[in-house]
Amino acid sequence: MTASTSTTLPREPEGLSVRKIWIVGTATVVSTLLLTGVAWLLVTVPTGSPAAAQPSSLVHDLVEHATGGADAKAAGNQALERYGWIDRGAGVARIPIEQAIDAVVADPALIAGGPR
Repeated sequence: MTASTSTTLPREPEGLSVRKIWIVGTATVVSTLLLTGVAWLLVTVPTGSPAAAQPSSLVHDLVEHATGGADAKAAGNQALERYGWIDRGAGVARIPIEQAIDAVVADPALIAGGPR
């Protein structure tokens, strides 16, 4: 056999010119800056415009008077501490949670579906 000879095939040019890459990159940056400027102008309100002086038409009562759930928590805690009838005819009553826990510990059969 003969020693392998290396033959080089002619390479084709890549087809991408540096000039085209710079043009596309520059156009992308310029269009991004222009669109960002237009968006900024649409979002901001000039300080001297009448729209800035008028109050918002949105209802803010729920947000401004929100207590972060403190009222609901207080009502829930109060319900856990009081006596009352749930269904008087069926004999189902509400008792304070601590007494209910003590009663179930003393007699597990008090829980519906528990061992009897």
